[in-house]
Amino acid sequence: MDTKKPLYYSEYLQLDKILDAQHPKSAVNGKDAAHEEMLFIIVHQAFELWFKQVRHELCSIIESLHKERIDDNTDEMSVIVQRLYRVIKIIRLMNKQFEVLETMKPLNFLDFRNYLYPASGFQSKQFRIVEAMLGLKMQSRHMPEHYKNVCTHAGGFNQDDYAHITEAENDLSVLEGVKHWLARMPFFHPELWKAYESKFPANQVSENLFISDYYNLYEQSQQQLRTTGFQERKPNEFDTRTEKPTPADSFKNFFLENGSGQFSAKELTAALFIQLYGHYPMLHLPFELLNSLVEIDDLLSLWRYKHYSMVKKMIGASPGTGGTEGAGYLFGAVQKNRIFSDLLVLPTFFLEKSKLPVLPKNLKDLLEFSHEYSIEELISN
Repeated sequence: MDTKKPLYYSEYLQLDKILDAQHPKSAVNGKDAAHEEMLFIIVHQAFELWFKQVRHELCSIIESLHKERIDDNTDEMSVIVQRLYRVIKIIRLMNKQFEVLETMKPLNFLDFRNYLYPASGFQSKQFRIVEAMLGLKMQSRHMPEHYKNVCTHAGGFNQDDYAHITEAENDLSVLEGVKHWLARMPFFHPELWKAYESKFPANQVSENLFISDYYNLYEQSQQQLRTTGFQERKPNEFDTRTEKPTPADSFKNFFLENGSGQFSAKELTAALFIQLYGHYPMLHLPFELLNSLVEIDDLLSLWRYKHYSMVKKMIGASPGTGGTEGAGYLFGAVQKNRIFSDLLVLPTFFLEKSKLPVLPKNLKDLLEFSHEYSIEELISN
């Protein structure tokens, strides 16, 4: 018989530790703690618990994306997408938590703010690790020099936390995993395109028949827009550029030559193909994966903006407790600390469905739910 002590709810959840982890700093010299400080502590502790769960989800996603191949005969891709959905739900929930914090009035915040120096939300190691796991590098952050002042001023990271953040940035990330995954997408293998009927056989700009024809179709559509005057650029007194790249030039740069800052031309071409043909069953999950990454990026930007907006309401233009310029620093992070923004270049080059290249039958068969027998034949057998 099992002689172990029966599991008890509060013991399993370690509630004694969690519920005894709120110690307001304003309760000093026999003085009662400021009433609003308890709310401030609990909301931020809740943020940190959710960051821990996001890290847990991202670890498994990164592990799967960095495999040599994702087995389509398993649920691996659906698990990746499902866990990205979970991360989306968590960040949405965190954004809602600001509504609770905003029930605190600025004067009530000042009752305990001076006790927080030099601690700051900037020092949230877990949030920085989440950003790094997604793919944000130090050189891409707003005010990266502030992160490096770990020993030179109060309000920065301590040595251990900075080391953990640096380790996370040097480790595998979701961004690198997605790049690896896009680069090995098999649907451009020449064998699959042998029966493809090119609309522009005399104007091939790439060995990749899909992107070659798509470029010509896109250039054709842009010429049609120019004839209608739709793309005519109005003069701008602040625009000092003598020549502006045409949409066709930009297309060549992204998909045939240099790619973007984050993705190679090959990787962007794969992402474009997935976005355009995501209605095929085999591309549904890859389509959802790419859209989930963009949504996570948007929701994190919204989280940063809500943080900025709340700080602006609470302290105006006052400096932050950690030594930054407060709301000004947070607004800079909103604008710069994005991770998957290069995927947003894709809709620039979308065409209407009716104008898309018609895929060869053997490739369509791979992308669809195809059956060797008809329903009638299966029943009769």
